[in-house]
Amino acid sequence: MLSGNLLSVSLDNADQIYWRERLERAIAILDRDAASNITTFELTYHEHGMQLAVQQVDRDAWRAQNTQLLPPSEEKDPVATSAASAAPAGNEASQTLQQGKLDTLEFKPGLDLSYNLGGPNNFILYKVAAEGSGILRFSSSTWIQGNLQYNLFNNYGNYTYTAPSNLPRVRTNIREYQTSANLTMPSLQLTHVGQLSANQYYSFYGGYLEMMFGGIGAEWLYRPLGSSLALGIDLNRVRQRGFRQNFQFRTYQVTTGNATLYWDTGWNDIRGIL
Repeated sequence: MLSGNLLSVSLDNADQIYWRERLERAIAILDRDAASNITTFELTYHEHGMQLAVQQVDRDAWRAQNTQLLPPSEEKDPVATSAASAAPAGNEASQTLQQGKLDTLEFKPGLDLSYNLGGPNNFILYKVAAEGSGILRFSSSTWIQGNLQYNLFNNYGNYTYTAPSNLPRVRTNIREYQTSANLTMPSLQLTHVGQLSANQYYSFYGGYLEMMFGGIGAEWLYRPLGSSLALGIDLNRVRQRGFRQNFQFRTYQVTTGNATLYWDTGWNDIRGIL
């Protein structure tokens, strides 16, 4: 979008690794192609329709930083980050230059490798399957996503050890989940996400959440702008799925939840979860 001497670019689903390098390449392209009267680039980051952050780039400062050897007293960061978009510069009406379109339906074929290490029968238990994954978007914030797998070969049939347990068995039924059917549906989930404030987000979801459980759940996420830490709290009501991973369920059900601390280390896009 063009408004006076401000050129605005909206980026959807921009939560990618090595983003600073991608940003520098994007600014270099904007600086190369934008009209000479443009003094500021504004990049607005969206994820599933929610505005995460806005960065304004001073074009002259960025150009000086990348083309001149400046003394420390004259160096300044050309990129300023904020939670809300600044008002467009000047009084001219905004003009949309190009509008992208989000695909309603996507499908991706591939191969899947699942494995367990350190089993009592075999040190490595593995399964290789042909996989098709897809997503159907009703809007940028609401979608259905799932996948189908067809077993090509595996050795989970060698897993025969059953340890004693006073708890209902779920994870220890890994052999049954991996060998009861060749064609399986590991997941089929409806998700809706939204934004409560500049720093708070939520999601609601339901369906066949993973290979062994289906149900409904919700998560609240607190993510302060510019902080390396974020806190998420989720609550789920789930039921154990049938071994064939189709639409059937077993009798075991439980309410479960977690509090999760996310940490952006700031080093090589490495993130930690606690």
